[in-house]
Amino acid sequence: MEAGIETIEIVYDVVAGNYGEFIEVLRTVLAEYEPAGDRRSVVDYNHAPHPVLPRQRSPHRPARWIHIALLVRDEGHVTTLAVRDDNVYLIGFRNRRGQWYEFGFSGGRSARVLPAEWSSTFLECDVGYGGIIGGAMNLVGLGLGRWFARDAVRRLSAYEQTPGGGVDERTRRHLARLIVMVCEAARMIPHCETVLDGWDRTGAIAERHVHLLWNWKHMSHAVLRALGLGPVEHVRELDPPWPQELLAPQIDVRNVGQALHIVQLLLNWPGRGH
Repeated sequence: MEAGIETIEIVYDVVAGNYGEFIEVLRTVLAEYEPAGDRRSVVDYNHAPHPVLPRQRSPHRPARWIHIALLVRDEGHVTTLAVRDDNVYLIGFRNRRGQWYEFGFSGGRSARVLPAEWSSTFLECDVGYGGIIGGAMNLVGLGLGRWFARDAVRRLSAYEQTPGGGVDERTRRHLARLIVMVCEAARMIPHCETVLDGWDRTGAIAERHVHLLWNWKHMSHAVLRALGLGPVEHVRELDPPWPQELLAPQIDVRNVGQALHIVQLLLNWPGRGH
């Protein structure tokens, strides 16, 4: 393992496990970074904490990798997601044979983010929703829930990529589902509630959910700036303006209280030198 890189594993059986408990464990792990003195949290009007993630290190590697081992235990299927701790981005996954796959392109077109010793293979696909599913709006109506999670784990567990090939459309859709059910649900309250409400049936996010996930950074930074936790420490703006993009009808988030009804984990500012 590279010096300075910590890996924490969370194990979750998508068929037999409790989804709500899994998301709470993931959120707790993301909030408990070191040094403990750097941890911050914003408390909403109901006295519920909303942790601030560690300073962003992108495009460099994070201080911690969160390995999320998703199982269909009765069938012997397992895939491990590699998630950054500073922005909760899914960077790659491992199949049941131990082979890592990473978003990006071969031939020197992409910098490798996963540690070199993991010997990852590029998926020939960008990390954003545009590359994965042709645009974030294609998430609208995409099936979510226990059985979609089971099918995604089956697919990634058995995934193998032919030399010179790239990730297929079916696998991309499964990756998009897992990003929503794991990463977006950890970040955002309505996304988690939507998945949880439809876990044993079928759920799907609506168009407004997509606008909200596009604006996770803007909501996070608006809250931090309003509370005097701006990008320059110890300097507080007097009445910082609320971002105009958050006032758009499709978003309609007008103040800190409304933002905290949506955002559970607050995206931090980039660290110095990043």
